[in-house]
This record gives sequence, structure tokens and C-alpha cells, in this order.
Amino acid sequence: MKMRSLALLVLALGVLHGATASAQPSPGWSRVDLDQQSTYYDYYVPGGLAAGATPVIVFLHRSGKEPMDYREALQGAADAAGAVLAVPLSQSHFGWGFPGDAGIINAAVEHLHGVVEINELRLALAGHGDGAWFALERALDPATATTYSAVFGIGASSSSLPAAAELEHLPPVRLYYGANDENRNHYLEPLRADLEGRGISVQVEVLAGNGADELPAAAMEAGFEFLVAQSRGGLITEFGCENGEETICLTGGRFRVSVDWETAEGGGGAGKVANLRSDGSGLFWFFNSKNWELLVKVLDGCDLNQHFWVFMAASTNLEYTLTVEDMLAQTSVVYTNPQGRAAPAINDTSALETCDATAE
Repeated sequence: MKMRSLALLVLALGVLHGATASAQPSPGWSRVDLDQQSTYYDYYVPGGLAAGATPVIVFLHRSGKEPMDYREALQGAADAAGAVLAVPLSQSHFGWGFPGDAGIINAAVEHLHGVVEINELRLALAGHGDGAWFALERALDPATATTYSAVFGIGASSSSLPAAAELEHLPPVRLYYGANDENRNHYLEPLRADLEGRGISVQVEVLAGNGADELPAAAMEAGFEFLVAQSRGGLITEFGCENGEETICLTGGRFRVSVDWETAEGGGGAGKVANLRSDGSGLFWFFNSKNWELLVKVLDGCDLNQHFWVFMAASTNLEYTLTVEDMLAQTSVVYTNPQGRAAPAINDTSALETCDATAE
């Protein structure tokens, strides 16, 4: 067992705490020592990274591997997703789950705060083998569950997770296994049953012909795209918008979106938020979480016509009322569909004339 001392980790956390990124970082891979005993993490910055807060994916290697072993497999997926990667090294050659491993992850994220502006609502976990198990364990531990937005587990090698607990945020999960990975036979169905039993949304992909150590580019890209599309709900943004089961906060939380619907028989209610979302768009469902009814997005058209735009597409003929509120300007726009009409697409490029709004 190649244990790495964490003697200076607490000191490193104290020095790094509160650091903030001051400029756009250089693209590519970098390595940072977290102590003097070879504990480190690699981070990757995609080229052309957009200014402002960015989604971050913390990736945990499997036992017997190190961060450098994953550079080629993960880089393309990070580029496609537009996400910064943090890949810490566990303290033991035997993988994750030893005392101090959680501190290594925390130290890596703390340091990364001084490199990029992290979107705290889109800090996700991914992992391979026992790294996938530990990513799930971290996301379901009440002490850290409110930290992470979602989990992508690749060939998870255990189905032993923390006991079910009341969590403020249930992180959606995507599981990937190669069909020839023995872990699939042992752990996929128990994991799926456990997670779904907690009320967690689970996506599963199994690819034929792949084993435990193969990380196909398409599967990695799909997993990373899944992660960056999620946002940690139940948190109030700086504009006062609170992501929730019936509310989507878009564009950094400036715009709050909700919808109410009604059937011809008089039934109805508030639209529910689907797990798949991004900072600029989101989905609602009415009857079943797997049957999405409405896509809405808010676009910044201020440079073109001094308006925020609202685009929407719905696959329903029910009566509904969609409300988009600008939490900064304290104004809103409302769209309705009458009962029985197939809802038309909406491309409103003059929706909100609030580009010049400022906080009081």
C-alpha cells in the first residue's frame, strides 16, 4: 500500500481557502502537489472556455491507476462538455474509501477555486471502478450531499452505499458499464434498485464488447454532457431564485421559470422539473418524469436588440400558463395555450426588455 502522508493537507487548505480565480487559465493539463508526500491532483482546462462561472467535474480513478492514466480518455469529453476537470490521486494504491480521501478531494477543489470561477451549482462527481463507488458515496453522504450536482459512475465496483437519509438534494445519476465488465453482473441492478428506491433519477448505458478498463469516447462524452446539464436544486441564487421540483432558475439564477397546466376534465397542477437541464434551458413534465412536455430556454440577445429572448417548444394540447420572471428587473412575461390546441413553438425575441437592469 503506497500511503501518502496528509500532514500538510490541512495547512494547504488553510492557505488556499478563499482564493479566487483572477484571470482565465491557460488551456491544457496541469499538475498540483497537495503535500510533500506526492499527493497531487491533475486538472484540465478546455480551450475556448467561456468567461464566468464554469461547471467542474471531479473524476476519481480506479484502484491501481493514477490521474495521468486518464488524460487521453477524459480530455475529449471535457472539451465537448465545456467543463473543467479535477482528477485527484487517492492516498492508497488500493483505491478510494480510506481515511483522508475525502480531504484530498476537498483540497483539490479548494485549489481549483484559485484557478477558475467554479459554478457551485454545477460541481459534479464522476469515477471509475471503486472511484465510481466513492463518488456515489460522497454524493449520498448527508455531510457532503449538498455539494454535488450529479454523479457519473463508470463500472462501479460496489453497491454498498450509505444508508438512505433525508437529503436536501437528490443528485441524478448516470451509470455506464461495458457488457463484458464483471462488475455489471454483480452491481448494476442492486445499485439501480437502491438509487431509484431513494427517489433518485438513474440513467444506464451498457455497451456491448467492452470490458472494465475500456472507456469509449462516446460513452465518456455522453456521461460528461449529462453532468454539465444538471444543476444542484434547492439552493437560492444571488437573485433570489430557488431551484426546486416546480421551478427552474436560468442564466445564473436571474430568470425563474414555472408552468401550470390543466386537463379538459379539470385536473392539473404545477409542471415538474426534469433532471436534465443546463444554465440556459430546462424541461418540464406533467404526468410522468419520463414523459417530458415542455422545453424552455432564455437567451441573452442584448447585443442584438436589447432584449432577453424566450424560446419554447411543447408537445401537448393541454391548457397551460408558462411564466418567466426576471428576478433582477422584477418583471415577467407570460405565455398561455388554450385547452385542445396543439401548442405552437414560441420564438419571442422581444420577451424581456431588461438588459439594463441593475441590482438595487
